Amino acid sequence: MRRRALTLALLAALPAWAASAAVADAWRHGGTAVYADAVPPTAWTTPVWRAPLGGAGHASPARLADEVCTTAEPTAVVCVDATTGRPRWRATNDRLDTIPEAERAAVRARLTEEPALKQRLDAARRALSAVRRDARSATPPADLSARMEAAAAELDLVKGKLDEIAAWTTPPILDPVGWASPTPATDGSSLFVLTGNGVVSSFSPAGERRWTTWLGTPLRPMVGYEFGTASSPAVIGDRLIVAYRNLTALDARTGAVLWKDKREWRHYGTPAVAQVGGVGVIATPDGRLVATADGRELANKLGDIWYVGPVIAGNTLYVIGSRGEHGTPGSVTGSAWTLAPDGRGGVTATALWTRKLDTKERLYVPPVVYGGFAYVLTIDSVLHVLDAKTGADVGTLSLDDGSPLGTFPSPTIAGDKLFLGWESGRWAAVSLGARPAIVAGGKLPENGRATPVFEGKSVFVRTAGALLRFDR
Repeated sequence: MRRRALTLALLAALPAWAASAAVADAWRHGGTAVYADAVPPTAWTTPVWRAPLGGAGHASPARLADEVCTTAEPTAVVCVDATTGRPRWRATNDRLDTIPEAERAAVRARLTEEPALKQRLDAARRALSAVRRDARSATPPADLSARMEAAAAELDLVKGKLDEIAAWTTPPILDPVGWASPTPATDGSSLFVLTGNGVVSSFSPAGERRWTTWLGTPLRPMVGYEFGTASSPAVIGDRLIVAYRNLTALDARTGAVLWKDKREWRHYGTPAVAQVGGVGVIATPDGRLVATADGRELANKLGDIWYVGPVIAGNTLYVIGSRGEHGTPGSVTGSAWTLAPDGRGGVTATALWTRKLDTKERLYVPPVVYGGFAYVLTIDSVLHVLDAKTGADVGTLSLDDGSPLGTFPSPTIAGDKLFLGWESGRWAAVSLGARPAIVAGGKLPENGRATPVFEGKSVFVRTAGALLRFDR
C-alpha cells in the first residue's frame, strides 16, 4: 500500500504538460495497460458467465455502456450484457456495409458470377499451358504468337473480374493473425471497429451503424510476417486514429478522412496515442512522432521495432521491442524519450536512455510501465524488469513451464499485481517491483490470445471463442 500511495503521489507531481493517455478507451486501457483502481479476482476458474461468440478471434473485450463487445472471425461485431452475458446485438463489418442498400443488389448479383468465373479461370490456365507446350515443340505452329496473346489476355481479364469480386466478399478465416484481431475502441457513446478487410465502422450501444467506410485491401507482406492486421484503433478528441495501409485520422462523428500519412503501414503493433501539453501525438513502431491534428511529423528516428508498438507513460515514450533476428544476442532493443511541448504547437523528444536487452528472444507483447519500472515479457516467458528512468536491469522472473504456446496476451497491471497470460489459457498474477514473484495463477478452460479487461472487482476475458467474466 505504501508503494502504491507513493506512486500516485509521484504521478500527481508530474508537470501540467506531462503526456496522458487518450481520454477514450481502447486496447490496453487506452494504451497504458494499467488499471490502478481495480481490485481483481485472483481465481479465474469458474466464470460468472460465459458468452459464446460464434467465431474465433484475438480482439480483446471493449466496454461500452452496460455492454461488453468484441469481434469474431471473420468480420462479426458482437456485444453482450456486461452483467449477465446475454446477447445484446450482432452486426457485420463487411465492405458491402459501406455502400447504400440500393447499390448492394447489383454487387450481390456480381458475386453470383464467381463460380462461373473460377471455371473460366481454370480453362484459361489450361489454354495458356497448351500454348506454352506448343512453343516448346520442334515445329511451333504459325499462329503461336496470336494464341499466346489471346490466352494471356483471357487469363488477365478473368483474374481482374475475380479480384473485383474478392474485394466485396467476406474473407475466410485467416490464420494465425486473423481478420478479427484489432480491439474495438470506445468513447463512451460509440463503438469503433476495425477488421482486417479494411472496414471501419461506428456503432451505437444499441447496435445502430452510425457510419462505415472502407480503407482498401490489406497490404502484403507485413513487417516480420506475410499477412493479417492486428493494430487497434484509438480515439483522441474528435479523431479516430487507425493504422491500416496508412496511418489515418478519421472524424469520429462522421467517418470522414481528415488526413492520411503518405507512408505505408506494414506494422502489427498498435501506435501509442496521447496528449502532450495539449498537443495530440501518435508514436509509431518505426520511431516517428506524429501530430493527431494534421499528421505532420514532429520527430523521427526514435526506434524501430516489429510486432509490437511503443508505450507512452507519464511524459515518457518507451520504444522497446525486437526485430527479426530471433536467437541473436542483443536483438531486443529499448529506448526512452522525454516528451515536452516546444511552445510552437509541437512536441520535442529528448533521449533518456538507449540499450540492448540481455535476451535473444522476440517480444510479441508490448511492455508495461508503472511505478518506476518497465516490465518486459519475452516469448520465452521471461519477465525482465527495468528501471524506467535509466533502462538498467533490476530483476528477472522466469515463468517458462515448457508450454509450446507463447505469451500473446499483453501484460496488464490491475491494482497491485501484474497479470500475465499465455495462448494456452495459462495465467499468472505477479507482484510488482524489482523482485517480482508469482502470487497466484491457474488455467482458463479455453485458450486465447486476447488481453483481459479489468473493472472494479471483475475481469473480462476473451478466449478463442467466447467472452468470460470472473468476479472477486
